[in-house]
Amino acid sequence: MRAAWTGGQSPSVSVIIPTRDRLDLMTACIEGLETRTQGVSLDIVIIDNDSRDEAALSFFASLEAQGRARIVTMPGEFNFSRACNLGVMAARHDLVLLMNNDVDPIVPDWLLQMAAELQEDSVGAVGAYLLYPDGTVQHAGVTLGSGTVARHSLAFVRPGSGEDRGLLDERRDVSAVTAACLLTTRRHWQAVGGMDEQNLTVAFNDVDYCLKLREQGLRIVWTPDARLWHRESVSRGKDDTPEKIRRFAHEEATVMRRWGRVLANDPFYNPNLSLVAEDFVLENFPRSLEPRSTACKR
Repeated sequence: MRAAWTGGQSPSVSVIIPTRDRLDLMTACIEGLETRTQGVSLDIVIIDNDSRDEAALSFFASLEAQGRARIVTMPGEFNFSRACNLGVMAARHDLVLLMNNDVDPIVPDWLLQMAAELQEDSVGAVGAYLLYPDGTVQHAGVTLGSGTVARHSLAFVRPGSGEDRGLLDERRDVSAVTAACLLTTRRHWQAVGGMDEQNLTVAFNDVDYCLKLREQGLRIVWTPDARLWHRESVSRGKDDTPEKIRRFAHEEATVMRRWGRVLANDPFYNPNLSLVAEDFVLENFPRSLEPRSTACKR
C-alpha cells in the first residue's frame, strides 16, 4: 500500500544539490525538480564546489536572480559531507532532501511519497528507488557488511525479472539508504551531528548517518513509490587514482572501526544469505545464531 500525505497543505522541502560545473546535469536536474515533481513546495539549495565553467556559473546566477534556487559556495576539495552539512544549515524547511546532480525523476509524486513516509515519528530517513539509464536497479536500499562495509541491495537486477523475490514492490525497513536521494529532517540531522566531514568526505557518509539515526531508535525506510534515474558518480568520477584509493581505504576503515559489529549483523538481511555472492545466495554457514531481534545491537 502506498503511503499517503495527511499533513494538510503540500509539504515544503529544502533540496540540497552539491555540484561542480556540469551544466548538462544541472539543467536536467533543475528541470526535473521544477517540471516533473508534483505535490511539494521546493526550496532548492545548490552547493557550488569551485565551478569554473562560465556557462554553468551563468546558469547558477540566473537561477538565483529569478528566485528559483539559492547558491552556497564551497571552495576547496570535494567533500560531500561538508556540502550536505552546509546545505542543511542553509535549509529553510525541516524536511531536507539530499540529491545528486545526476538524479532525474521518473514519477511526478516521488518526493510527496518520500515525505509521506517521514510523517511517522519513528522514521528518521527515507530512500528512493533508483534505476540506471538501462533500466536495471541502481539502489533499492543498502545491505550492510557486503563488500566489506555495504552495497546497494538488488543492484543490476532488472525489474520484473523475478530476481528480486517481490522486494522491489514493497515499502520496507532497511539499515541504510544512499544519499544520492535521501529525505530526512533538519532536527534529526542536528541531533546526530549531521555527516562526518573530517573522516568521511566522499564514501560511506550516508551509511554512517543512517546508522547514527538507527542508534537513536529511528527507522530507515526505502520506498518503491519514489522512482528516479541515476547516472551513478558521472559527475565526480571513479575512485581510480592513488589519492582516491587511499582516501577510500581510510573511509572504509573508519566505518569498520565505528560500526564493525553492526555491519556484520544487518537485521534486515538474513544471516543465512551470502555477503560475498549475489543477493539471496545461501551462505555455507550462518553468520549469526542470535535471535533476529538482537542482531542490530552494537
